[in-house]
This record gives sequence, structure tokens and C-alpha cells, in this order.
Amino acid sequence: MHTDRETARAASGLAGLWILGTIAVCAPVSAAATVDRTADAAIEALDRGWNERNDAAGLDRAIATGTAAFAAYPSSYEIAWRLARLCWRQGDLSTDTAQRRERYDTARRYAETASTLDPNRVEGHCYFALTTGDYGDTIGPIAAAIKRVAATFEREMRRAYAIDRDFDHGSPMLALGRYYFALPWPMRDLGQSRQHLEELKQRHPDVLLGRLYLADTAHALGDNAAARAELEYVLDHEALRDRMVEEGDIQSDARQRLRKWFGEGATAGRS
Repeated sequence: MHTDRETARAASGLAGLWILGTIAVCAPVSAAATVDRTADAAIEALDRGWNERNDAAGLDRAIATGTAAFAAYPSSYEIAWRLARLCWRQGDLSTDTAQRRERYDTARRYAETASTLDPNRVEGHCYFALTTGDYGDTIGPIAAAIKRVAATFEREMRRAYAIDRDFDHGSPMLALGRYYFALPWPMRDLGQSRQHLEELKQRHPDVLLGRLYLADTAHALGDNAAARAELEYVLDHEALRDRMVEEGDIQSDARQRLRKWFGEGATAGRS
């Protein structure tokens, strides 16, 4: 799905910020217009980095460009939440726990900043929750409890849900549905999990990860017919184009559940 960015354009992202400033000296435009153009160039670089988020080197370059831009424009909500998203992805790509922890921590600090810069926008709250959750996974359950990771995740994701539950193909519904499933006893709430995932299914039926999670919840509730129906749906459909990174191997996960829950002979969907 993803292709490498042109090396010259990617490598010169930071230099491009200075070029825009130099052009502004000669061009008959206002200082505000120059700032807008410079910030816009950084935002475009961050968006390209996300679109090609399997390219670790390109991701690093986009983050370097965005970090420099945010240092120049620390009140930019648009740069802050995009940096959070890319640093979060950077953590996902790392295989070293210490590096993952550092990158998730950096991501959550950008996301928290974004949520403060504009508390009425969904992106900051959503990524503050997601990055905090993944950061918590790298520090262990005791440290996560002390830092109130679960409470922060739930608070911020519920705020994101209240602002725009349909953001990013229903990510707030997806995240809350899985959160209530994954909580340890006695906090686990399968009813809440199913409610959010059924809502996601109605509003965004082709988010296959939601279907897989709904199968898990239904199976835990003893509703095996519903669980199997969700797995078969996953096997019969392709991931949405802009979710292929997150859902690329999801049919393998569905087949594994079918074998585990319903026997080795269980088959469905595509081979």
C-alpha cells in the first residue's frame, strides 16, 4: 500500500521551512501569511508521513520536520496532534521496549498539549488516550496504576467520543469497546464493550477490527452464534484502503479464532 517518498523532497523538509521564510522577504506578503505557509508546509509533511507510516525512515524525517515546526509555532494545534500521531506510530514500529516507552511518552505529551490548545477538538483527546494506553503497557501494571493510566485513557477517550464518535472511522467507539473488554475483573464490563462495538458496527460496518473485537466480546458473553457471524464477516471482506496498515493481517486472526473456538475443521470466507 505504501510507497517511499521522493528522497530529495523528504530530506529537504526542514530546509523547506527556511526557504519559505526567505521567499517571504522578497514577496509582497504579510508576516502572518508567511507563518501560515510555513506551518502548512509542516502539516503537509506530517500528513505524508502518516500516509506512508510503514516507512520508518520517512516517518523519522516527517517527525524531524514537525518537531522543528512546532518549536517555532508552539501554539499550533494542527502540528501538535499530528506529531502525537506520528510519534505513536514510531513507537509501534520499535521492537525495543525502552524505545517504545520513550516514543509513546513523547507522543502522549504532544497529544496532551494538543488537547489543551483546543479542548473542543477530537484529535487531541483521542490520541492522548491511545498514546497513554500504549505508554502504560511499557511501564508495567503497578507503575501504570500509580500513574492512573486507565483513568486517563477512559476520561480522554470518552471526551473524544462526546466530541465526534465517528472520528477516524469510529475510533472512539472502537477503543472504548475494546477497553471495557480488556479491563481485568471486576472492572471488566462486557455489556459496555458490546454496546460500543455494536454502535461502531452500525455506523462503520466495514471496520473489520471492530468486527473482530465484537466477536471476542460476544464469545466471552457466551453468544457463539454472534461471534462466528462476526468472524465470517471479517473473512468475507477486505480492509478499507486507509485502514490496511492496521487491519492487513486481520483475516488470519479471524481464522485462528474460528479454529480455537469452533474446532480445527471450521472454515469460512476466503481461503
